[in-house]
Amino acid sequence: MVEQDTEGYNKNCLITRNTKRGVYARCKYCRLTINRCFGMQANAIIFIIIVLVLILVSVYNTLFVKIAGLLIIIALILLAKVIDKETNALFFSQHKLEGRSKDLEQENMSRRQTEEALRKSHEALLTVLDSLDAAVYVADMDTYEILFVNKYLSKIFGDVVGKICWQTLQTDQSGPCSFCTNKKLLNADGEPTGVYLWEFQNTVTGRWYEIRDRAIKWVDGRTVRLEIATDITERKRTEEEVQRRVKELEFIRDINIALNTDVDVEKVIQMITDGMTSTLGYDASAVYLIDSDKRHLILHAYSSDKGIVKKIEEVAGINIQGFKAPIIKGNIISRIIETQKPVLTEDIAGVVRENTDSKLLKRLAPQIAKFSRLKSGVGAPLISSEGVIGIIGVGSTTVLSEEDAQRLTLFGNWAALAIEKAKNVRRLEGAYDELRQSNRLKDLFIDIMTHDLLNPAGVSMNMTKMMLDEEKDMDKKESLQIILRSAERMIVLIQNASILAKLGSGGELKFEEVDLSAILRNAAKEMTSLADEKKMKIKLPAKKGFKAFVNPLIQDVFSNLLSNAIKYGPEKSEVIAKIEDAGPNWKISIADNGPGIPDEHKEAVFDRFKRIQKGPVKGSGLGLTIVKRVVELHKGKAWVENNPKGGSIFIVEIPKKQ
Repeated sequence: MVEQDTEGYNKNCLITRNTKRGVYARCKYCRLTINRCFGMQANAIIFIIIVLVLILVSVYNTLFVKIAGLLIIIALILLAKVIDKETNALFFSQHKLEGRSKDLEQENMSRRQTEEALRKSHEALLTVLDSLDAAVYVADMDTYEILFVNKYLSKIFGDVVGKICWQTLQTDQSGPCSFCTNKKLLNADGEPTGVYLWEFQNTVTGRWYEIRDRAIKWVDGRTVRLEIATDITERKRTEEEVQRRVKELEFIRDINIALNTDVDVEKVIQMITDGMTSTLGYDASAVYLIDSDKRHLILHAYSSDKGIVKKIEEVAGINIQGFKAPIIKGNIISRIIETQKPVLTEDIAGVVRENTDSKLLKRLAPQIAKFSRLKSGVGAPLISSEGVIGIIGVGSTTVLSEEDAQRLTLFGNWAALAIEKAKNVRRLEGAYDELRQSNRLKDLFIDIMTHDLLNPAGVSMNMTKMMLDEEKDMDKKESLQIILRSAERMIVLIQNASILAKLGSGGELKFEEVDLSAILRNAAKEMTSLADEKKMKIKLPAKKGFKAFVNPLIQDVFSNLLSNAIKYGPEKSEVIAKIEDAGPNWKISIADNGPGIPDEHKEAVFDRFKRIQKGPVKGSGLGLTIVKRVVELHKGKAWVENNPKGGSIFIVEIPKKQ
């Protein structure tokens, strides 16, 4: 309890008490409130005065005194009632004030709680906005004044609240940004249209942002723009890298397509240089190939601004196309070739000076570099299977990096392979032309051999046979037999060569269904006279009905195999021919009792002009080659095995259906 001054009362008789409802003054002695205490004191004084009046009336018992006393008493009684009434009114008024004070206190408390909740909500909102990994700001849509920024944005631009957005957040703006989205955020009625999403590269930071803008109501009721910008620079770089890779792959694809057509080497090189500028974005590119003297590089193709090239040619008095650059120990060209690694440089004038023999060009190097507008360049080796065949170079009006050097190295390796492939195509085309001419000569020779040589050989053979029948002199008869055998050998050689030439022409064979046993019997009939000379027998399968789709050339296969068996078999022996079912194939085998073939020569006997056994046996060495080729054209196979009874067994397998 503390004492305090109260107007109209002695402070010594008052005490005050602080409560939740306010400060109350009470009597120090009766502990009643001031109004109650005052009422009781006033009534006591009036009572004392009435008693005194009654005493006076009793002492001065006169009419005047009695009347005066009565009037005084009535007045005092009325005064007491008035005092009591006012005291009660004051008492009730104090209670009302106490109630009102309580209500006001509750309102104040509620207001303080609301303010505290708003403060906490504001702090939470700021915490959320400051924790975002994005730039957030609010700007007035009419004045462009910045009203709020989060920590992310303030770290980049500083304290910009109160400043104008287009003057602070962008550069080189003389007024509101042309790309400002304010007009897109409100409809014709001035109502918000929702979130507007867009991407933009900031003119201050140079970084890319994905931006979400929308119009909202600010705390003071005005419409403002809320912007949330997320940094997507890395994503943009990844997208640009992917697009660049796609362009590179499309570039490589176009070159590969060109290589599969009739494009010559020079056109392929020009496509490469054009692609380095148009597709990969360099300002200049060139391809140099090593000259045959190994001492110079020759410029085969370039891609650059034609106006700049013309100006350089006029000043230097040279023709850039076909320009020869010397390979001098220590210069850039030499270093690239020797190390087989790229060289990156920003000294364009130095490149011109190092790569020329001309004193004029050396003197004009700074001027030429200025005309070119290039700030840096990269040269990389063109490495093929033959080694370094040249250099590919690019230039840029910006500063190039090691990444460009590595990139050019990869393209250089690929370009070298493309150039090598184009050269190989050119060589193959030349070889093909030569081969085509050779084939024409071969066909002509076969025709001559078939028609112009076969007829005289046939006439010679027939005339010799007639002379043998009429000649009685044994010596002359022996000479005629030698002539006959030579003529027969020549005819067989011509016939086999003709067959082999037809098989090598690459034409498709026509197949028809026949009985293999019938073809085998026809081939055996042709060999009857040859077998009779050696008193040999040919055993054929008794069954029929071995149907297969074959070409008539299959009879030559059987004839050659039977002929070989008879030639190499001993007199009075047997040649056994069989046809067996081998699933999807027919297996035809012809066995003899000859000297056999060693294992190491079993494959070689099918080679052209290859004869393992040397001796009196006649033959051209083409028979088994024809056998193998015809069987392969039937999608079959041919081989030789040892005969358990001595000799060899030649086997072919032919599909039943083609």
